Amino acid sequence: FSIAQRLCDRSQRGIIMLTARGDIDDKLRGFEEGADLYLIKPVDRRELVASIRSLYYRLTPASARISSGWRLNRINRTLYGPDGRSLELTAQELCVLDFLLEAPGITRSRSDLVGRLGFDFMHFPEGRTNTVISRLRQKLTGFSNKLRILTFRSQGYSYVGPEIAIMQD
Repeated sequence: FSIAQRLCDRSQRGIIMLTARGDIDDKLRGFEEGADLYLIKPVDRRELVASIRSLYYRLTPASARISSGWRLNRINRTLYGPDGRSLELTAQELCVLDFLLEAPGITRSRSDLVGRLGFDFMHFPEGRTNTVISRLRQKLTGFSNKLRILTFRSQGYSYVGPEIAIMQD
């Protein structure tokens, strides 16, 4: 609590308390001492990532956010790098990447991914999902080693590379 109080007094920064103390009095004290968010362990990784991202966007003016320079054009299915190079994607690759980019850092399940592709999970061969992910992963890492899709065994997939802006035209 004292660390949060000191940090809160020094500058405008976000404070997320991650603690095992779940009593309402502890929560209230945390907020009184300057916490923006008070999360009780155990915390799902997805919730923590979403909390950090939300606090970042709330505290950082849009003009101050640094753009990574990566852009994805859905219309022509092309990914543009900050250096001006481009990478064309198939319709399935675009669909998968677009789905993962909706929640970067969050693990998306295999069944949700198959559903996004327009198929029934129960009738979609697992090997076909692996092939789609593998080809996309190879394309992305061949284009830039910063563009990464991680596999979490028995859980799903997650995009963990630089921010990619979605172009609407």
